[in-house]
Amino acid sequence: MRDTAEALSAGRASGDNDYELCRAFGPSSETRSITFTFSTTDEVPKQPASQFTQYKMGAMALSRPRSALLFMKCSSDRFASGFDDPVVIRGELYNMMPTGKSNDTLTQENLNVLHAVSVGLARNLGCANNAHLSSEFSMPPKV
Repeated sequence: MRDTAEALSAGRASGDNDYELCRAFGPSSETRSITFTFSTTDEVPKQPASQFTQYKMGAMALSRPRSALLFMKCSSDRFASGFDDPVVIRGELYNMMPTGKSNDTLTQENLNVLHAVSVGLARNLGCANNAHLSSEFSMPPKV
């Protein structure tokens, strides 16, 4: 988590240059099962991709059975802009091996896990108000 926070605040993780926070492997898999990446971006998308369902969480949350995205605005003295101009951080969970659960369950689980990781990152960065993420997850309403 500290390495990811450092990469974001130092500008090494921006645009197409995602910083991989973590990857997890299935019990008998040689390929990754779940990956978390973070980067800074210029803005929150105005029109999210249609294959995602949008939720009211952070600046924007998008989820589907194989992946979730969470955009948060972080005001912190760790960034050059300080507390005056929030930095938009894009977090992504990519689930390459979803289980046989329902699409609704997978979508909710993806958001739940990405939320928990994002709250930890927001705390590590010292984001004001935890980048407007609640400390406990509850399924947010759809937009």
